[in-house]
Amino acid sequence: MTAMIMIDMRRWQRRADDRWQALRAVLRGGYLIGITDPLLPPLAATFLAGLDAVFGNAYLPDVAGGIFVNPEPFGPDQLFVARLLLRPEIYKIAILDEPAVAALPDARVAQAVGRLWLRRYESVTSLAALHLPAFAEVPNVRRRARIALITPLPPARSGVADYSAAMATALREFADVHLFSPNGETPLSTVPHQAARFDRVVSVMGNSPAHHGRIFELLRRYGGACICHDARLLGFYAGRLGLGGAAEIAARELQRDVSANEVALWARDETCRAAHFLDDLKAAAKPLIFHARPVAEAMGADYLPFAIYRPWATADLTHACKRAARQRLGVSEGEKIIVSMGFISATKGVAAALQAMAQVDARLVWVGQAEGDIGYWQDMAQTFGVAGRVMFLNQFCDEATYRDYILAADAGLQLRLGGVGNISGALQDCIAAGLPSVANADLAESLNAPSYVTRVGDALQPADIAAALIGVLARLSATEDERADYAECHSMREYAKGLCKLLGILE
Repeated sequence: MTAMIMIDMRRWQRRADDRWQALRAVLRGGYLIGITDPLLPPLAATFLAGLDAVFGNAYLPDVAGGIFVNPEPFGPDQLFVARLLLRPEIYKIAILDEPAVAALPDARVAQAVGRLWLRRYESVTSLAALHLPAFAEVPNVRRRARIALITPLPPARSGVADYSAAMATALREFADVHLFSPNGETPLSTVPHQAARFDRVVSVMGNSPAHHGRIFELLRRYGGACICHDARLLGFYAGRLGLGGAAEIAARELQRDVSANEVALWARDETCRAAHFLDDLKAAAKPLIFHARPVAEAMGADYLPFAIYRPWATADLTHACKRAARQRLGVSEGEKIIVSMGFISATKGVAAALQAMAQVDARLVWVGQAEGDIGYWQDMAQTFGVAGRVMFLNQFCDEATYRDYILAADAGLQLRLGGVGNISGALQDCIAAGLPSVANADLAESLNAPSYVTRVGDALQPADIAAALIGVLARLSATEDERADYAECHSMREYAKGLCKLLGILE
């Protein structure tokens, strides 16, 4: 563990009165930074050069012009707070433990500095030390609520990340929003949970351990509000703890023995799954928010309707725009196109869709990347005799291409296996664009889908899917009025307002 934080003081070469204003701005932003310590000895040039060479990426200048610090490498029990030296002759400071710097130049200076700071740790670097009179709130002055939002953000390849980015923009109408992300420019640490300046801390959870692992750790440790995008977290626990660890979580929930083999069966076919893997989340989060009403009711949690996070303007949905999109994609005149958007996996009903296409005179395009071997699905299409009617892009599409496929399509197809309470951002995208679509009943009802989404049974019978697609392609009815009404009721602004009410920020 590298016990170090570095701060580049060259960004602070301003007039003295400007420094305090900048310091206050950074503190308001929720970052742990320091206070003046005139007793700290200067650091030797050779030592600083060694730090630059070995730990060149350990200091992170904020794009807004301030400085942010990630104290998390120290762990929860070794939280050191970097202290800014506002004296113009000192450019950098570092907090070091002796083992971390043993091989660096001028190690004796490093050790002396480390011992000096360690002796003053309790009185100077505690969180309480940051609550200085200079930064106190002005009494009797109403201010906007401050929300710390902990979530994946673009460029992470995640629908949750895209949703959170749109949500944060809408939230800023009602509160000051500070973003903390495991992949964003603001480092993900304990700061939002421990800094007293935030009125509410909101964590965003999904089923990906890569995107949500650290968020989940902090939520369990500190609590707070949570928006959960999934009705079960089997994939999260299996990816994070392995099948054996996930089996232990399931056994605790079901109060019976669960084997790793049973969890492996659930992972292959979620229709067999007996556990939802949400108990730890329920214990930690207050409030806990789901986007599917049946799941929220079953968990005793709160419900917010899933919002449109990829809105469409009416002017972008004209016949001319659709023709232009088809031309850009090379779709021939008169060809019927069905699109299924998003990542390709067994839970998306791929097998049933391929069988259905044997009865449908159209081309099905899977617009997304396979989570496993795409050859498996291509071989299946060959087996069912539909290889000529099905195209797998098997790549992550940019925003323009993604929208073009929705514009160019004659129908959408979104299916999901795995029980009650599924949410599909891809189906929401089709709805928002007014694209007539076919979806299984649970997926459609979870989104309060309008009438131009034709429902099929959750068992995903290929004959039913084929009949629904044939019907949609034959009708091609106008959807604009219903689309506009749905978009207004499911706007991200309405979602943000509802969230603020659940957080107690709005009445």
